[in-house]
Amino acid sequence: MTSIEELIKKNFSDFPAQRRVVNKILEYGLSVKSGKIYCNDIQIEFGAIGRVCDVDPRIVKDTCERISNDDGMSNIFKKFRSIMNLKDVAPDLGLGVIVLVPKDAKQPGILASVSQVISLEGISIRQAVADDPYITPDPKFYIIADSPIPSELLTKLRKLEGVLSITIY
Repeated sequence: MTSIEELIKKNFSDFPAQRRVVNKILEYGLSVKSGKIYCNDIQIEFGAIGRVCDVDPRIVKDTCERISNDDGMSNIFKKFRSIMNLKDVAPDLGLGVIVLVPKDAKQPGILASVSQVISLEGISIRQAVADDPYITPDPKFYIIADSPIPSELLTKLRKLEGVLSITIY
């Protein structure tokens, strides 16, 4: 089985502008189907992605065609879906937010140990989102709780193995 990183390296290592487009597509969880970009079922114009990536829209189009014409990449990129992330609006909704920076995001069990400590405090987790450590240079875990996070929980969480830093808000 080929990883997404291997596919991207193989197909875009000689095309830095297209690589920026692919990274943006992955960052936002956009899909590529039949040479077009979608946010779930909404088509995104090449110009919009080009502006964000600081490339000509034709480069975006070429990138999408390259993805669509490769069976391995097409099979993966057509299945991506965007999800709502509550982290930025959580304080406005009275929810708690924990931002965890792991020592090594590829280490198993970090999210499990954090969620166990949170549950022992009687706090319910509403959403947990983790950056992909193979794609994001400085991955973080975001945990949205049903209520504000008490400051004493911060001390317990900082003691967990694999945690580099934790911020609550």
